[in-house]
Amino acid sequence: ILHSFPTRRSSDLLSLVEEQNQLGQLLKDDSPTPVKVKIGNENDTEALQSMSVVQADFTNQDQPIGTLAILGPTRMEYGRIIGMLSHMKHIMESMVKEQK
Repeated sequence: ILHSFPTRRSSDLLSLVEEQNQLGQLLKDDSPTPVKVKIGNENDTEALQSMSVVQADFTNQDQPIGTLAILGPTRMEYGRIIGMLSHMKHIMESMVKEQK
């Protein structure tokens, strides 16, 4: 994925991913929607303002336990990405239920 971004942007993005506190803040969103989309300047983090973030939180008994997210260009197939993330969210929730 990173090969299509300029070097400076790639290193900014990698530092974000490596720093768990920043990554947690990046993905924090209290919106009740199952899949959230932030495009360009809707992202609070400067390193992501030229990208899009599509994310889905997965839960166990209505308690959030994790987040799946895709970082990509502002021009991408949002319908397809949202569908994939929604499907993965349901798979993750099913796996968690099966472990109990």
